[in-house]
Amino acid sequence: TRIIFRTSHLIVPSNFWRDYIIKKYEFPSPKIITTYEAVDPNFLKLMNQSSKAPKNYLIYTGNLYPHKNIEIVLKALKKLSKLKLKIICARSVFTEKIEKQISSLGVKKQVEFLGYVPDNKFASLYQESLALVHPSFLEGFSLTGLEAMALNCPVIAANSSCMPEIYQDYVLYFDPKDPTDLAKQIKLLQSSPNLREKLIALGKKQVAKYSWSKTAIKTLNFYQSIIKD
Repeated sequence: TRIIFRTSHLIVPSNFWRDYIIKKYEFPSPKIITTYEAVDPNFLKLMNQSSKAPKNYLIYTGNLYPHKNIEIVLKALKKLSKLKLKIICARSVFTEKIEKQISSLGVKKQVEFLGYVPDNKFASLYQESLALVHPSFLEGFSLTGLEAMALNCPVIAANSSCMPEIYQDYVLYFDPKDPTDLAKQIKLLQSSPNLREKLIALGKKQVAKYSWSKTAIKTLNFYQSIIKD
């Protein structure tokens, strides 16, 4: 593996992983670059629509793999009995496990599985939510939060992996192992409509920093530099 690494070139989606690979595998830094992902242009078309007054629910979008850490959201819900959680995900081998956790925590009435949601329904669903909560322990780039920002939805994210790099200071962060900290951030957003509007405005600026054209140009330049070597 080490020989393969030392004779290869790599493209990664965040500096978090670039630094990790360089350190863990002693990978030559000139041979690895970061090319960020970006939001689908179809989401960007909806970006200028005005935000809506939020309803009393959070959004979670993604699969239910253990590293996605949705259990912490369920534990935070237990501290917020009037708040609901809408989960957008396809059913998987992990769904039954999560459903059992929902029952054991006594939050079944607060959680709704939406399954697959078509693109034309995403906008209103996101805009009317209090926020998207992104509790994952580990992400490669973390596009989910940027998509929410593009749809006028603030983000509450785990302070882990590459998320502080990608979202910077434009979301609310919480300790991914502490449901009390997550509940605290949710309550902060509930109590401050101005904060929610501020995060929506900042989110739009953050989304605009990323584009597929920048990614394409950087990738092409990297390929050309490899060929020249």
